Amino acid sequence: EALSRSRHARGELVNVACRVALGKVATIVSTGQCGLDGFHFTWGYGTAWQAALSQHLAYFTGMGKAKRIVFFDTLLAQLSPREIEAVLAHELGHFKHRHLVKRLLLSAAFSFAALALLAWVMDQSWFYRGLGLIPLPGSQNAAALLLFSLVLSVFLFPLQPLMSWWSRQHEFEADAYAASQTDAADLESALIKLVKDNAATLTPDPLHSAVYDSHPPAPIRIARLQQLRLELGSTVPAAR
Repeated sequence: EALSRSRHARGELVNVACRVALGKVATIVSTGQCGLDGFHFTWGYGTAWQAALSQHLAYFTGMGKAKRIVFFDTLLAQLSPREIEAVLAHELGHFKHRHLVKRLLLSAAFSFAALALLAWVMDQSWFYRGLGLIPLPGSQNAAALLLFSLVLSVFLFPLQPLMSWWSRQHEFEADAYAASQTDAADLESALIKLVKDNAATLTPDPLHSAVYDSHPPAPIRIARLQQLRLELGSTVPAAR
């Protein structure tokens, strides 16, 4: 029965959620999806892990013809049509700024660098002796791969704050795009609901947040959205 209600809510909101996409009008299809320049807006239903986490999610994923913006039905049930529109614009902001492509390129660069480093340390005796091992002929490749995988995270840890900061900048860019396409106040109210429903803290430890958080704290995002709302003023599309 709960799933049936969620599907009914999805049907009522699909038209609204598909309305804003790079300034063009999306087309509705009978399957519950809509396509726009290769986009498919996919409506996800509640799953066991989602229910266990009590989280309401939306995300952008995929490349080429496989691009998807996914909304969970629990999210649709919590937000108003205008708030859903604002969240959709935020997810489209990630596409607009090519965030996924940038992250994939960076990941590929890190992978190549790690493999090159592995190939070098594989022949260095100090690498094994420093970890308390004496390499035996014929066993270095396997030992090097195992040891390298164990210690790599230690040496990559200094990069964690930089990667988290970069991810938070992506969120700010997506928020700014959403504010340029919809009313920033709608995204603000959506963020407040999501923080409440997902039981997220409004006052995270600043140091922990700087090192680990991929998303900026909600108060900071809301403050930026309020500033954007003042700066953009009448340039924001009129309420429909």
